[in-house]
Amino acid sequence: MELFNQIAELLGEDILSLQEFSDILDAGFAEIRVRSIPQGVDMLVVGDIERTRLKSIKALFFLGVNDGNIPQSGGTGGLISDLEREFLVGFGRELAPTPQARMFIEHLYLYMNLTKPSDILYLSYAAMEDDGSTLRPAYLIAEMKKLFPRLQEDICADGRPILSLQDAKERIAALLCEYATGNMPGERQKEFFDLYGDLSAREECKEWLDELTETAFITYKPTALEQKLAEDLYGKIMECSISSLERFAA
Repeated sequence: MELFNQIAELLGEDILSLQEFSDILDAGFAEIRVRSIPQGVDMLVVGDIERTRLKSIKALFFLGVNDGNIPQSGGTGGLISDLEREFLVGFGRELAPTPQARMFIEHLYLYMNLTKPSDILYLSYAAMEDDGSTLRPAYLIAEMKKLFPRLQEDICADGRPILSLQDAKERIAALLCEYATGNMPGERQKEFFDLYGDLSAREECKEWLDELTETAFITYKPTALEQKLAEDLYGKIMECSISSLERFAA
């Protein structure tokens, strides 16, 4: 807009040919510099790996390193095949990058960003979706472990931070079930005892926590249903799909 305003002020009502106007625009655009907010000493930049340009940073927090994000999930296919794309490119047609080219470009962006921080590189990935379905880490996590054999992961108990009393109740319920079954590793026991002590000290949580603790240590021995009861519940013919059985098993 500033360039067009300058052209209007300088030329006024002068009539130009299309070529002259194009040359003026080209010269003006060539001198334009994109402005940005001056960087401060303590500054946080949030962006993605493709469009964010980082320079002289101390720490990089790389979030969402999950399969599907790294590498990015491609589309469902196009109208033309890879062979047809090569044929068109051979005739000078400009096309979008192929899946292989996109993979190379992504590798370049990963290298550019992961080598920027001078002090800390932090990679994080989620273990599950909000609906409870599992998520897998990206191949980048395994590659980093190969490069740095002594690298160790810090795994959160349920992948979510405690931001409220409700979050704390959900976390202690999960930890209490794990502790009651005897499958809690030693590094998570400290978190469990600290959180349990904090909640038991709150008057509004004491009764609820006692009931939860008593319930967690109740053991149940599964027994087969009576045939009549099973038929009443499920019928004699199971009507379900394979995918619904897989979801139930998951």
